[in-house]
Amino acid sequence: VESALYLSKKTNGMFDATVFDLLSLWGFGPNPKSGIPEKKNIDSILTLTGYENIICINRILMKKNRKVKLDLNAIAKGYGVDVIFDFLRTSGFENIFVEIGGEVKFSGYNFRNENWSVGLENPISNQIDKQIPFFGVLKNEGCAIATSANYRNFVDLDGTILGHTINPKSGFPIQTNVLSVTVISKTCMESDGWATALMTMSYEQ
Repeated sequence: VESALYLSKKTNGMFDATVFDLLSLWGFGPNPKSGIPEKKNIDSILTLTGYENIICINRILMKKNRKVKLDLNAIAKGYGVDVIFDFLRTSGFENIFVEIGGEVKFSGYNFRNENWSVGLENPISNQIDKQIPFFGVLKNEGCAIATSANYRNFVDLDGTILGHTINPKSGFPIQTNVLSVTVISKTCMESDGWATALMTMSYEQ
């Protein structure tokens, strides 16, 4: 939660972990829905969202509004990768590769005693070189990588395809000229969170 709040402040609220109800309203989550939500319902939920409603002090979590719900999916997988990676490293392993749902952290070398190779997937909606599965391959001794995109997780609402990245200020799915964002960092939680945060922005931003 502290990392999520840090990202929220750095992005002026474009990364926001209080969008649980907004995502559910648009059909993302455990109970998919059909149809585009009414503006009044979106506006109603927006009164319950905003990272300013969450306070985290000395490992104590407080909500200014009891109805606020957290959704930490944007950093949870990355955090999980870091936890497993650290466990393996403290257990004495040096050559480690951990992957959960596309979020990756690794160190050392593979079984060929070479640097690990991680393919960066070419977005399926990319019209240029769409026959090439990867637009790049990263070879490194150790780092954390995460990619965020809208082309795998989306809903079809009455023929309108909408990506799962929600603008927490407007309550509507992001309309962006960015197909995907890959972030390389020291921790997978950072990579995971920043990849999502950057997907809320235009390519120029």
